[in-house]
Amino acid sequence: MPDDAIHQWLKGPPGRLVLGQGASILREWVPGVFGYRLTQLGAVPWPGEDPLDASPIRHRIRVDVSQNPLVPGVLIADPSQLPFASDSLDLAVLPFTLDFCRDPTQILREVERVLIPNGRLISLNFNPWSLWGLRRLGARVTRRPEPPWTGSFISYVRMNDWLNLLGLEVEQTEVAIFRPPAGTENMLKRTEFLENPGRRFWPMLAGVYAVQAVKLVRRLTPLRPARRRLAPFGSGVLEPTTRGM
Repeated sequence: MPDDAIHQWLKGPPGRLVLGQGASILREWVPGVFGYRLTQLGAVPWPGEDPLDASPIRHRIRVDVSQNPLVPGVLIADPSQLPFASDSLDLAVLPFTLDFCRDPTQILREVERVLIPNGRLISLNFNPWSLWGLRRLGARVTRRPEPPWTGSFISYVRMNDWLNLLGLEVEQTEVAIFRPPAGTENMLKRTEFLENPGRRFWPMLAGVYAVQAVKLVRRLTPLRPARRRLAPFGSGVLEPTTRGM
């Protein structure tokens, strides 16, 4: 998430709501992923405790392109050209990273490259088919887009297609936030009643969704060596004759 303006929006009431819901999902998912190394692409200011503290993986690296990250201990690097060896990471967490980058498919290719076989990817994303996506559309129509409405907002269908093409199989999904993107804490609380019926009756219209995918192990099927067939006795075999006897 390279734009500093987006970081500032995440520190406001709607941004804290988005990150809080995303953090809750991560706290449920990351304890089930084991290994030695994980990376988070995008140094977002998580509200409260870092959700990655729930992970059993101890070696963690946060990557961000911003020269002034809002959290300490960040590796400044381009997520589309990760400085990691191939097949070296067990888990990659992308908190709304793909929504705010120039080439999300290139970042996914890099993630697939650095993940070990059976490694996991967890991506948090804004849903364009939601009240939040409608707000983004309105900002673009009026030509006054501000963060986060400048983002791509990748649909679940498109995300699923990208993952399948890269050999990443979706294991589980989760949705969150059905209230409109109000700018004040008071308005967000007043519309909280929409959460339970939204999750029950129209889950595909959630403002935010999460995807966990696993890198499939590609196994090559060995070719069996062709057996050499022996020619049967026939016209190619000399037959006895009485000539010269």
